[in-house]
Amino acid sequence: MAYTQPEGITKGINARFYKLLSETTSKPLTAQIIELLDTDQKAEEYLFAGNFWEISEWTTTPTWSNFYNKDYKYTITNKDWITGQVAIKKSDYRAEKANLGASAEMAIRSAVEKYVTFPDKLVADLVDANGNAFDGTAFFSDSRPNIEGTTAIDNLITGTGSTLSAIYTDMGNAINALLSLVDKGGTPFNISTKFIAMIPPSLFNIFNTLKNSDTLYISGTQSNNFKGIFDFIVNPYLGASDTDWYLINANAPVKPFIVQIEQKPVWDYADYKDDPFYKFFATCSMNAGYGNPMSIICVNNTGTGY
Repeated sequence: MAYTQPEGITKGINARFYKLLSETTSKPLTAQIIELLDTDQKAEEYLFAGNFWEISEWTTTPTWSNFYNKDYKYTITNKDWITGQVAIKKSDYRAEKANLGASAEMAIRSAVEKYVTFPDKLVADLVDANGNAFDGTAFFSDSRPNIEGTTAIDNLITGTGSTLSAIYTDMGNAINALLSLVDKGGTPFNISTKFIAMIPPSLFNIFNTLKNSDTLYISGTQSNNFKGIFDFIVNPYLGASDTDWYLINANAPVKPFIVQIEQKPVWDYADYKDDPFYKFFATCSMNAGYGNPMSIICVNNTGTGY
């Protein structure tokens, strides 16, 4: 890339970034478990129907109280982010005739990869924080008093450990818990299912064995009941020592997490007279929030945070 002015560099970097972004085959590891939405607003307000759009018989005197005044609004406000920072010494820039060379190409490629996978970090931050969902209850909770009926909506189970034997047990418990979630009328939330486990890196070997092996050695050799019935994604932002993991129904009408993008990265530069460097960077605006807590089960092994 050769340009005579830093404005030209900025345009060149921007063009190269978007070309690489359009060509990349990379996508968020969490792509199957998030709602990835574009927005032109600083904040978006999402409406969650309190009756979950249950189908009921249409009578001459419908019980409208079941449908009105029980809806919930959930707001996600975008945050501003910075990425792709590159500092170029002005004297070097002049000496090299404004040729950025391979270093800029590597920086741009890195910025593309970081941007594409940034939703994975946002999701990891959400599960670690366990903030409130649309109904005012913590996203992972053993009950949701504002929206449940006689059967508790419990998407938080206590794990039995991080060994193969423990996770084999917990997988069965997590599947049963997910399939048992029902609304006030007793209608299941998860009818069409596609099970995906989101796991930290430390559990890769165990989940890979559980997903692919015909037989397992636990207390003895036994058939693997879970072979081929789930997929898993390793979210590297969950932490090296974390042993909590999450079972998600990727076929749920609303996914457990919402990622909204207001502005993709736009490149700019700073040039101050008393600074010997041109500073190039990109800014974007986006954020994530909680979607459907009835499409996910947390298997909590740490005993903290929830």
